[in-house]
Amino acid sequence: FTVCTSPPAEPTLQSPSGVMTESTPGYRWAAVGCASEYHLWVDGPSGTVINTWYDAAAICSGDTCTVTPSVSLDEGEHRWWVQGWNGAGTGPWSSGVEFTVCTGPPAEPTLQSPSGIMTESTPGYSWAAVACASEYHLWVDGPSGTVINTWYDAAAICADGICAVTPTTSLADGPHTWWVQG
Repeated sequence: FTVCTSPPAEPTLQSPSGVMTESTPGYRWAAVGCASEYHLWVDGPSGTVINTWYDAAAICSGDTCTVTPSVSLDEGEHRWWVQGWNGAGTGPWSSGVEFTVCTGPPAEPTLQSPSGIMTESTPGYSWAAVACASEYHLWVDGPSGTVINTWYDAAAICADGICAVTPTTSLADGPHTWWVQG
């Protein structure tokens, strides 16, 4: 038997995080000693969507607890927390983790630069980030055809709502057209 004279410690959340394409994701966190129940709380775009207690013996195996509620989440940003409980009381809430549910393709990005006449042969490209895009495809055509056709990880090139890259491909003189796809 185990003696637990204090409430459980703060759980460490593992997933979901980032962009999810499933509307009923599974939630996984590290089990904490002495927890006999866990409280899962999920907020979505229109408020609380999950507020449920689970028996630790039913959802935990080894060092990991996993639960997949049948609640279908709306598209948009969500945040989740977990709290442990035992006979000595409730422990602290975990730090919240954000994730976004996206069941459709991302919207069309709004291009910012370059435009007009450029004197730089290796210009930087920037556009407004769009919700649900985990990658961006940059395509540039020049006088002799396609000169850039590259995918970029959104987490590596986007900050504060703006995505920017500066490929090393040197462009020839003449008109160029560029597109970005999320």
